[in-house]
Amino acid sequence: MLRLATTFGLALISSLAISSTAQATSSATPPQGVSQGCYERQTVQARYRTVTVRELVQPAGTRVEVVPAQYGYQVRRVLVTPERRETITEPARYGVVQERVLVTPASTSIQTIPAQYRLEQSTQIVSPARTEWQEKYIPGRGQIMCLVEIPAQYTSVSRQVLVSPARNQTVVHPAQYQTVERQVLVSPAQNRVVVYPAQFRDVREQIVVQPQTTRRYQVAAQYRNVRRQELIAPAHTVWQRIRCVS
Repeated sequence: MLRLATTFGLALISSLAISSTAQATSSATPPQGVSQGCYERQTVQARYRTVTVRELVQPAGTRVEVVPAQYGYQVRRVLVTPERRETITEPARYGVVQERVLVTPASTSIQTIPAQYRLEQSTQIVSPARTEWQEKYIPGRGQIMCLVEIPAQYTSVSRQVLVSPARNQTVVHPAQYQTVERQVLVSPAQNRVVVYPAQFRDVREQIVVQPQTTRRYQVAAQYRNVRRQELIAPAHTVWQRIRCVS
């Protein structure tokens, strides 16, 4: 910057000096001491030269660079339903059992057994065998007498014969039972606690692995070379001797 300012300053001083000289030499009449003759005022164009100067493009400073945050993913278990407990009352349970119940106890009694008889058959003669004369008629001959044998006559006689006399007998009557059903308690009523475990699920979420940061860099000044036209002599007028016209 200092070098550039020095260059511009020198160029400005040189231009002012040339301009003062040109104004001193320019006048309405030709200068004194020129030879006799005709003169014409002519304009002399300004003269320039090309110079190369160093121009500041960007001053020195600090550059801030933003480093973006870096993200990743993680799986996290989240609670959906918390654990809970529930008390359930279970009713008493009953069953049916069968058992034999005495209806009539065993006993004894005296039973009279009557006498036992049987019938015996016997044959008795009613009339013994005999012969007798019987009168018969024979045709052609008339009545004749025949001695005929009459067989014996019998009859069947039944009589009751004692087999066993009457007697007393002790009779045993067994006990009488009956099968009955009755309800019995299997398990009493009781309270039971049911535990329902907590329910979870996996959630995939984005997390910051590295937060956003900034970096600062020192940036040097940047220059460029610029070609410019520099004034050497400004435009001015001079008296130029010409051929006189009669």
